Amino acid sequence: MSELQFLKGVGPQRVRLFEKLGLHTPRDLLNHFPRGYQDRRAIVALEDGEDSSLVCIRGKVIKPLQGKHLGQNRSVFSTRVTDGTGFCALSFFNAPYVNQSLRIGGEYIFFGRLVKGQYGWEMTNPLFETEGTNRTTGRIVPIYPLTAGLTSAFFGNCVEQILDDELAQMTEMLPEMVRSAAQICHIDFAYRHIHAPEDEKTLAIARRRLVFEELLLLALGLQRLRVGQAVENGVPMAEGDLAEFLRRLPFTLTDDQRKAIDEALSDMRSGKAMHRLLQGDVGSGKTAVAAALASIATANNWQTALMAPTEILATQHVESLAALLPNKNIVLCTGQLSAKARRVAQEAMRDGQADIVVGTHALLSDSTEFAKLGLVITDEQHRFGVDQRMTLTGKTEQMPHVLVMSATPIPRTLALILHGDMDVSVIKQMPSSRKRVQTFVVEERKRCDMYAFIRKQIAEGRQAYIVCPRVEYDEFAESQKKSAVALAKELQSGVFRDLRVGVLHGKSKDKDKVMATFARGELDILVATTVIEVGINVPNASVMVVENADNFGLSQLHQLRGRVGRGEWQSYCLLMDSGGEVSRERLDILAKTSDGFELAEADLRLRGPGSFFGVAQSGFGALKVADLSTDADVYAQARQSARAILEVDPDLSENAALRQAVEALMAHL
Repeated sequence: MSELQFLKGVGPQRVRLFEKLGLHTPRDLLNHFPRGYQDRRAIVALEDGEDSSLVCIRGKVIKPLQGKHLGQNRSVFSTRVTDGTGFCALSFFNAPYVNQSLRIGGEYIFFGRLVKGQYGWEMTNPLFETEGTNRTTGRIVPIYPLTAGLTSAFFGNCVEQILDDELAQMTEMLPEMVRSAAQICHIDFAYRHIHAPEDEKTLAIARRRLVFEELLLLALGLQRLRVGQAVENGVPMAEGDLAEFLRRLPFTLTDDQRKAIDEALSDMRSGKAMHRLLQGDVGSGKTAVAAALASIATANNWQTALMAPTEILATQHVESLAALLPNKNIVLCTGQLSAKARRVAQEAMRDGQADIVVGTHALLSDSTEFAKLGLVITDEQHRFGVDQRMTLTGKTEQMPHVLVMSATPIPRTLALILHGDMDVSVIKQMPSSRKRVQTFVVEERKRCDMYAFIRKQIAEGRQAYIVCPRVEYDEFAESQKKSAVALAKELQSGVFRDLRVGVLHGKSKDKDKVMATFARGELDILVATTVIEVGINVPNASVMVVENADNFGLSQLHQLRGRVGRGEWQSYCLLMDSGGEVSRERLDILAKTSDGFELAEADLRLRGPGSFFGVAQSGFGALKVADLSTDADVYAQARQSARAILEVDPDLSENAALRQAVEALMAHL
């Protein structure tokens, strides 16, 4: 039987509602923090009221309650109150208790939405109490994330019942030196005032403590992981010489590319295993950096493995690396190879003939072996995950150097958290030869003009993408967003019936085949979902249309825009706007800037961290209080404190509660 069932007012039915929220114990209730607060301390005079505002008013009942049955067990009670400056009509639907609770001539504090009606001020179903009671008014009231059948008032009452007992059993796990240095309050104060703040100051103090604690646990977990990796000896790399590699390049490296190469080579020559994240916008030249490092690895008689998320991207990496490293033996290993071709590739890997191996998840299979794996490069890390990366690095006796490449610009604070076990290199400069993609927000009424523009581009020999948010039409959906399947059929039989229109989505059985067909120029238009966001490089494509663009985050739209502008021709990104002023404002931000990092910062502010990889993938569901878009300064302080703790207690043996909490948090990441 649940402990919660013994709380006043909680029975089996409400226990089930709590369990629906994942709450099973009193401690769970205490750790279910408010999602917001309503300040109900100020009392507004009716003469100063504002239409549609949530306010408290002090009212004297001047009219007897009148009840009326509305049929089907529904009723309404109405009355009228005054505060001396004005009058307000009150209506209570399906609330027969008010007939005994409100008396004529009595004075009460009412809280609700004040609305300007035909005959003056009105309030519907307001909360009320006598002045001084301070349960629903006269204080800052927490609003909890709940499910139907539970109210914030009831939840707050349950928290109040358990607060003292739970805090008496709670251990202060932050060392005194840490709390003092960071000016963090005691855990008792934090829990009391996060659930029942006296004022804005106590709420801020309580929240800062809980944010700091969460981010400290995260920083400790990531730094312990990093320390564990840092002690591993990396495969030895001599100085090496990039002079020949640089002479062969058909272009000059940007300063950011050179800096990224120098940082990585410094790691590889340190004697420790490199763990580095290489962030760079689409087209910034990350492949050239990878090629430079692979050339050094080969010069030291070590093999390089590059893992890509899709078959076509792996193939394109082989072509790119072959052009940059013409004297190296580069082998492709994917699940789509014939049995014979795959056997030949695996033999070349096993006997050391393959200098560089490029593949998909096939590289993770048990039958894949390397002679001397010294460098592991993963492209689009979030498509794989730490476990898969570790599977690949485990295919050798010595820890190989690891470079993770990502074309998803991430704000620095978020990068430190997502990849806290890595050093970070950033390429912000774009090669001078790369033309900026011209971006426009297009209204629905301009659709015919947009189709005419696409036809003109195709007549000049180019190709176009049209991206939809849905795969198929859904009659039960809240809003009818464009679907790839339906739009492709419409275009094939309509305005583009004389052109070659293909369709691609994640459910496509022949996904790689369709992508390859488009890449060979055998399709004029590819209607797709965001499956094309990563893993396709078609220099001939010059137009990217995004339907219902307001449904995507700025970072994702920027990634889609990066699918064009990869060739010598001017390219265009057309964002179809189907939203209101807020969505138009967001899309205009994208139209004005091509800086992916600037857009990432805006996306973090507007949509939160889940917009980058999704809560389940990134582990942000484990953070209950911290907001990574606003708490960057607290995270910096938490990282500093984590380092100080680990210096004197590396395995947290002297901080058992802290260690247990760290391990619990990291289990969610």
